[in-house]
Amino acid sequence: MSEIAVISFVAYKELAPALELAMKMSSTADVRCLITLCGVMEPGVKIGWEPMKSDGSIMINRTSDNVGYSAGHNSNFCFASREFGSRFKFVITNNDLAYEGSLSGFCESIQPGLIVAPVIKFTQSDSKRFGRSFDPYFARNRWLLKNETSADWVSGCFFGVHSFDFRKIRFRDDFFLYSEDLLYCLIAKLQNDLSIELLEDLEVTHESEKFDRSMARKNFFRTLLSFKNNKKIFWEYDFCNPSYIALVYFRLFRGLAKCAILSGVPLKYIFFVPFLLKRSNKEIVEFVHGLRI
Repeated sequence: MSEIAVISFVAYKELAPALELAMKMSSTADVRCLITLCGVMEPGVKIGWEPMKSDGSIMINRTSDNVGYSAGHNSNFCFASREFGSRFKFVITNNDLAYEGSLSGFCESIQPGLIVAPVIKFTQSDSKRFGRSFDPYFARNRWLLKNETSADWVSGCFFGVHSFDFRKIRFRDDFFLYSEDLLYCLIAKLQNDLSIELLEDLEVTHESEKFDRSMARKNFFRTLLSFKNNKKIFWEYDFCNPSYIALVYFRLFRGLAKCAILSGVPLKYIFFVPFLLKRSNKEIVEFVHGLRI
């Protein structure tokens, strides 16, 4: 590999899953792993960056703030730029996944002007995904079939981009959780002419049922935050029309009702939607996590 690959993790309170995956990934030549651990509140724990392996291939940044997924990856990128120079392969990932195939081959394929994503399989559905296409006028997101190669965006659980491009296009820090991958890919592809390439040499399994929280809460705030963030995307970048604005409200309440019925969330919580839409993404997450579901 001509340039090193930097694997970026953002974890909340629990370090073990990210560290276990980083240990495996860092065994590949020319791979470095950076972990931002948010929400560290234990007294006496060192805050800031420190090595987790003697060779420096794994570094961890402990912070008492819950900086969110987007800001955490941005922070990792800034550290990588200081430590490893201006040119490296930057891979966004999280700690709830496993992978099979050639990690070094995947990293080698990351070049300037290109976003690279693997095949993703979700444990709860056992189906393989090959990126997504997007229709802004009818608010449709659909997974691509295996024989389709042109994606508009890819999942933020695992994708690679060159430092040359990530330096120009960062995650938005105010996107605390969800839709940051959609926004990033739309800006990269539509405004900066980056291509998105889907590779089958690496298969990533996302442990989508491994969370300590209930799936009811997760589905509820996923629908709410995706709606809130998508509105921000379209209203700021002029991807909407009047029919979309009307349709997206319908899709929001349909999605929330579906989550409530299928996941067991009491329907009364849907009436909090007008209140929550005025709050930040972080406040929405904290509210929904506090529900007794």
